[in-house]
Amino acid sequence: MQADARLESAFAALSGEYRVRKNAAETAVCDWQWATRSWFDVRPLHFERLGIAAGRRLRREPPDHRNRVACGLDRDGRVVVERQFNGLSFYETFYTWAADSVEAAHFDYAGEKSPINLLRARMTDNRVVASDMAATHGYSRETYRWDGGLVREIDVRHARRESGVLAPLRPWHTVKAHYSNDGVLQRVELVWPPSVVQRPEGFVEIMFERRGKTIYRNHP
Repeated sequence: MQADARLESAFAALSGEYRVRKNAAETAVCDWQWATRSWFDVRPLHFERLGIAAGRRLRREPPDHRNRVACGLDRDGRVVVERQFNGLSFYETFYTWAADSVEAAHFDYAGEKSPINLLRARMTDNRVVASDMAATHGYSRETYRWDGGLVREIDVRHARRESGVLAPLRPWHTVKAHYSNDGVLQRVELVWPPSVVQRPEGFVEIMFERRGKTIYRNHP
């Protein structure tokens, strides 16, 4: 399985598009909201499978921006800009929304604003059904299996990029999500195949689990 050549080409051209994407995204901002850390991602169950909690919204801009996140929302309430602050500056992500897709261009915090990755997600009935990401060190593809309004399974494939050469896409892991009868997320597992973890039986890693009133997260 091969990467999307059009996305690869777009990622290669991204270094020359920083100012254009920044201006377009910031022009669309109608409101800025601050948070303790990143709270938005178009990919379903993104934070749960990383074993982390989404950021907590703040009522006002904090006096110290370090390790905080600012999101610019458009008139429809969609994130069009995200700034992730560190001690020096901030990473930036610019979102471009269309009727059946969304694109996110992520740039480094340093002065030259080098591209880090470019994500394209496809939507059907306002649900993300697949996403591809071209990045500095590789390429990934995710396919989402919906059951009603719930994502039950995610197929994740990945390819390494070494010395500018991208390997073929190969299975990386499968995400399995389990819910209660009333649709509340109970557990998120990463199912690693034997070829990746070098174990004959593979490996199942629990990243999110609801244990009574306690939520367990397995952040590496």
